[in-house]
Amino acid sequence: WDLLAIALTSASLAAWSRRHPAVAGMWLGLAVAAKFYPLVIVGPIVLLCARRGKWRVLGAFLAGAPGAWLVVNVSVMLANVEGWARFYSFSRERGIDFGSPWYALTLVGLDIPANAVNSLASGSFLLACAGIALLVLRAPQPPRLAALAFLTVAAFVLTNKVYSPQYVLWVLPLAVLARPRWRDLLIWQVAEAAYFVGIWWFLVGYGTDDKGLH
Repeated sequence: WDLLAIALTSASLAAWSRRHPAVAGMWLGLAVAAKFYPLVIVGPIVLLCARRGKWRVLGAFLAGAPGAWLVVNVSVMLANVEGWARFYSFSRERGIDFGSPWYALTLVGLDIPANAVNSLASGSFLLACAGIALLVLRAPQPPRLAALAFLTVAAFVLTNKVYSPQYVLWVLPLAVLARPRWRDLLIWQVAEAAYFVGIWWFLVGYGTDDKGLH
């Protein structure tokens, strides 16, 4: 299901590169309706438009995105608001889980209170976003959207309460667009493959005494 959001996000970036901001906003609104993570790309777009003084372009983008999101969501919200809100309430209530840096800290004996997890994850992500914003505003030339989208989504993934194996699919197209160097991408993908095998080998024996991977 993540592939749907990835395809819609890619369509948004393609429309943006062709200077169709309203269409880019429409595609990104649909992407956010499919999966939450594309929402973080709005930040880099706002920063780039502010850096270049392109407020009309930003207005066209922001006009397209919420409209597309509402078209998909309103009918479901009216029919079953509790079911529609389940994803958001689950994300808020969910604790630390496999793959996240917060889970790694618990493995080395650092206790993280359950009521502090959301604040730590959100605060870390906002700090990363502040660094990205500083990069945009201080760079000699405005960075490309693909590079900023990669940095922002990667920051979102790295500071999250969980790192699910499919998250690599969110970042991979953006990484290819942002930094098309085979060596770095291959090193990263080898690490991702090792993590994929490790996590599922562990989960196949989860809850039993002889787990697949110790």
